[in-house]
Amino acid sequence: MRQVIGLILCLFIVSACDRKCGDDIDTSTIDLQVQVKRADLASIDVKTDPDLNSWLLEHDKLNIFFTQPFRELKPEMRAAQVEAFRKSLLKTFTHPDILKLNQETQRQFSNFDSISNAFETAFKRYKYYDPSFQAPEINTLISGFGSFDCNLSGDLLVVGLEYFLKDKSTYYDYNIPNYVLAHYKPQNILPKSIMLLQDRINAFDKMDRTLLSQMIYYGKALYFSTQILPCTDEKTILEYTEAEMQEIDAAKQIIYAHFISNKLFYTEGQEVTARYINLRPSVAEIGEKCPGRIGRWLGYQIVKKYMQEHPEVSLMQLMENADAKKIFAQAKYKPAE
Repeated sequence: MRQVIGLILCLFIVSACDRKCGDDIDTSTIDLQVQVKRADLASIDVKTDPDLNSWLLEHDKLNIFFTQPFRELKPEMRAAQVEAFRKSLLKTFTHPDILKLNQETQRQFSNFDSISNAFETAFKRYKYYDPSFQAPEINTLISGFGSFDCNLSGDLLVVGLEYFLKDKSTYYDYNIPNYVLAHYKPQNILPKSIMLLQDRINAFDKMDRTLLSQMIYYGKALYFSTQILPCTDEKTILEYTEAEMQEIDAAKQIIYAHFISNKLFYTEGQEVTARYINLRPSVAEIGEKCPGRIGRWLGYQIVKKYMQEHPEVSLMQLMENADAKKIFAQAKYKPAE
């Protein structure tokens, strides 16, 4: 009998080891293709105003994206703003430093196929869980470290590739701290994009202004991302380094005790949100080695425990649940010893 049980256990272990990440669901019948437009490649050839006109016509969705902020202006003011923007865009595309930046970006992202394929795999998983999902068109761009790292507008996803260079130090001299830039690498393109897309299905009670509500919102967002990107390291999705993950794991009881003893879960206000949800080099209130956004991490732990406690709840049912207090109560979360 023991031999039979041993054999069954061995077969189970071998079977589990043979399974690859992403094999938990079958997306083979989902008909979805990702459309990628390399607007960054085409922008290299923009030298004159007519060149810019051609570029904007070719990338019509980007043109709409750029001019969206001017849509509500009066016609004469809108025309002036659009013209000013066009001049600024042409100046950006033809600036020697931007051209050099663009060339380096093309060197690192000359072949975008692997990233495009990863998007397709992720989008198919998204559509498996949410059949109404429509994959956005992806446009890559060089903005000269402007405001276009990853942006979602309608059916367009804009990715500013220069942000995701492996080494930005040669080209980047703006005042963004290293702890922010550390999470702008090629492997971060997909997680950041999914975090934008999940917002469309992540139910959130706008009347609930507690820290807990924010924590559960981000907890759901991060949990959803892990399900859409099962082959991506958890630390990449959470945007922590390996060292930071180890620090959090070692201090998880201290972190939870801090939230309990300071009655933070039901505290309201922008100050507490900035302290525990927003990006900071550290949360000194807990400890100098406690990394920023620790409230998001704790929210993720709570949501993960909730889904473990309630296997009958589907991923979409989780995302449609805006009751943060109920999720928290039913998770019965406590950090492991």
